[in-house]
Amino acid sequence: MNYYEISMRLVIACLLGGVIGFERENSNRPAGLRTHILVTVGSTLIMLISINGFDGNSDPARLAAQVVSGIGFLGAGTILVQGKSIYGLTTAASLWVCAGIGLAIGTGSYFEAVITVVIVMISLSPLSYFQRNVSSHKKNFNIQVLTASDVNIVKSIDSCWEQKHELNLLRFEKVSDDMTRFDINIKLKRKIDNAELVTKLSGIEGLKKVKMIS
Repeated sequence: MNYYEISMRLVIACLLGGVIGFERENSNRPAGLRTHILVTVGSTLIMLISINGFDGNSDPARLAAQVVSGIGFLGAGTILVQGKSIYGLTTAASLWVCAGIGLAIGTGSYFEAVITVVIVMISLSPLSYFQRNVSSHKKNFNIQVLTASDVNIVKSIDSCWEQKHELNLLRFEKVSDDMTRFDINIKLKRKIDNAELVTKLSGIEGLKKVKMIS
C-alpha cells in the first residue's frame, strides 16, 4: 500500500468521523467533533498497522479486536447517571460505531463505512426527532411529590382522575416530622403532557411540591 492510499484512508476517516461528531457536538453531548474524529482516525491507523506493519506475518484481526473491546473505556466516560436517569448511552454507542467505521476504512471498505455513517446520521437526527414526538404522547410518568405526612397520597391521586390509571409507589422518605417525599410512577389511559399532569396534581390538598423525575 502506497503513501497516497494510506493518506486517503486517514483523511476519509477524519471526514466520516467528523460528520457524526458534528451532530453530537451540535446536540451538546459530552463527546463531540474532536473525540469522534480521533476515535475514527485512531482505529483506522491501528487497522493500517495491522495490515501493513508486520510484513504479512500476523493476523490483522488481532489488533482490530482490541479496538472493538478497548473503545469501551472511552464510551463509559460519556455515560452519566443522575438519580434514576442515565445520559450518554447514545454518544457512547456512536463512539463505538466510529471505531468500527475506522476499522472498515483501514481495510479499504469505503462503501461499508459510508453506508454506516448514513445509517448512524439517520438514527441520531431524523429518528431521534420521530422518537421524541412519539414519546411525547406516552402516558407513563415518574413524579416526585412532597406532602404533609397525614396525606394519603395514593388515595388523593386516585381522586384526581376520572379515567382508569395504574399507580405504583416507587419510594418514599420521611424528610421531617410533618413532611414525606414520594417517588411515584403513574400510567394513564389517555394522552396528557407534563404541564397538565403537574397542574392537576398541584390541586391536591396537603401537597407541597410536585416535579417530574423522568
